[in-house]
Amino acid sequence: MIKLFEVFGFKNFKDKIVLDFSDVRDYKFNTGCIMDGLIGKTIIYGKNSTGKSNLGLAIFDIISHLTNKNISASIYDYYLNANSQKKIAEFHYVFKFDDQIIDYNYSKDEKQILVYEKLLLNNEMLFEYEFKKKTGNIEGVKALAPLLNWAFIDTDSILKYIINNTVLDDSHPIRQLMRFVSNMLWFRSLDENRY
Repeated sequence: MIKLFEVFGFKNFKDKIVLDFSDVRDYKFNTGCIMDGLIGKTIIYGKNSTGKSNLGLAIFDIISHLTNKNISASIYDYYLNANSQKKIAEFHYVFKFDDQIIDYNYSKDEKQILVYEKLLLNNEMLFEYEFKKKTGNIEGVKALAPLLNWAFIDTDSILKYIINNTVLDDSHPIRQLMRFVSNMLWFRSLDENRY
C-alpha cells in the first residue's frame, strides 16, 4: 500500500504536495478505511479547477513508466508546472508491504523522460541513477541480482528493468510493488467516464 506520496513541479503543483496515508490520527468515523495502519480508501473532492484530476494524474504517473498499460498521452499534456524553477517534475512514493518499506523517487523532464531515479529498500539503497549524466550507484542491485545483464539497459527505468529481468520470489517487496502498481485504478467522471 502507499504510505506516502509527494509531488513537486507537476502540472499545477508549483509547491510540494504531500499525502501521508500513515497519518490516521483519530480516524474513528470509518475504521473500514484503515488497513494495516494506513488510510486505504480515499475520496478527493473540491471545487472545479483546483487540481483534483492533476493529483490523480500525479499519483498514477508511476504506471506510465513501470507498466506497459496504455495511458492516454493527451491527459498528460502540459506535464510541468510553468512557474517551477527546476524544469522537472519530482515524484516520491513510499510503499509498505507487511514490514517491508520501499522508498522510490524519480524525476521527469517536460518530455516525460526519466532524468533521475532512486530506490531504497528498508532504508538500504538499491540504486540511484542520473540518466543525463549516466552515473549512479547500482551496487545494491548487483547484490540483489548479481547475474543481471546490464548490456541491454537504455534510458528506461532501472526499476522496470530489474522487475522485468530478475528472478525474485513472488513475496519479494519489489514484486509486491509491481503487483500493486499494475492494479492501481483511478475512477473519473468528468467529460467522459474513465478509469
